[in-house]
Amino acid sequence: MNNETFSEQGLNYPPKPINDAKNAVDIAEDILFNTYGEKNIKRQRPYNLVFQDSYWIINGTKKKQKSVAFF
Repeated sequence: MNNETFSEQGLNYPPKPINDAKNAVDIAEDILFNTYGEKNIKRQRPYNLVFQDSYWIINGTKKKQKSVAFF
């Protein structure tokens, strides 16, 4: 973390810990929808979530493509 104060970072308060998976997903989706588009991110549901070393790790899942047979 850098030496800027919270107000210099544009925050009026210190960030709060994210204590549960639902809040982690809500925050991540808010950021990712704005960056990559809501439709693109929603296609990657369900997410794989892991809480490790005080951090939430969130990965999207890739849908399996339907098999296509060529004759």
